[in-house]
Amino acid sequence: MSKSTRRGGGAARAGFEYFDRRQMGPWVLLRPLFRSWRAVVVVLTVTLVATVMLHLNPYVTGGVLVVLFIASFAVVWKTFGLLIRARAVLVVIGLLVAGNWWLKSLFGDLAGNVVMLVLVIGLTTFPPTGRYLFARFWCVVDRHRIRACLKVCKVRTMNLDGALPFMLWARPTKTGERVWLWVRAGASGEDIRAALEYIAPACFARDARVQEIRKLSTVVAVEIIRRDPLSSGDAVTSPLAKLTELVKGRVKGEGTEAIRASSVADVIATEPASATPEGRKVRKTTSTPAEPVTPTVVVSGEDLSDYID
Repeated sequence: MSKSTRRGGGAARAGFEYFDRRQMGPWVLLRPLFRSWRAVVVVLTVTLVATVMLHLNPYVTGGVLVVLFIASFAVVWKTFGLLIRARAVLVVIGLLVAGNWWLKSLFGDLAGNVVMLVLVIGLTTFPPTGRYLFARFWCVVDRHRIRACLKVCKVRTMNLDGALPFMLWARPTKTGERVWLWVRAGASGEDIRAALEYIAPACFARDARVQEIRKLSTVVAVEIIRRDPLSSGDAVTSPLAKLTELVKGRVKGEGTEAIRASSVADVIATEPASATPEGRKVRKTTSTPAEPVTPTVVVSGEDLSDYID
């Protein structure tokens, strides 16, 4: 398929969105320095002249050239990114290996393995440490699963260079986890919102939501909902109940009694005594008597009442 055909009209973009996938990165700037003999000769000449004139350490300049040559390969940066994404798993594996080696040096091979196994089981079954470890475990899982989902889901989540959002950090919440993403140029938070129906099953969760930052639209937070605290049958306790127990029986007056439903007998008991004239009480009026109204005298259409006493 030719390039013009791939970049053509809507037929070429039906279904999955097309991405250029040129894999832009730092190696694009370093690649021209080491991909031809002329460029290599120019780089070596400039390095040699700078080393002689500036009295630089030749080992340092040689090491810099080697590092730049290695960094000109895309596979190096991809491997570096993979190590960064898997840093939590690598740290845990390193701690387990170092701890097992230290325990075997203290108690022997068999006893060290048994102690290590008991320690791991104890940390995962003890409620405080178990909750902490499992919460962090789901954070790590969410980071990898969200990245895999955004890479292969049926909606556009990359820019035209095929760059995925940066996974900044993940933190546990009361309902699940919150993963913060840095959206690349060419994408937006609406792309992430369109992929929520794919993110939730990818993370083995019940729901997923997006929280956007008003001050910086580049940063979005994906809320992974695993549990709903209000869906349990346990009653929600309120601190006002304890306060009511302390006040009950000590303070008298309006507002200290509990509110309850009224019956028909209570309504009848609170009605006035009688509506008959015999039961009525004569209420004294204290209002002043009204002044007599002076009749109006009109002659030939004019009011002459002001001139007559």
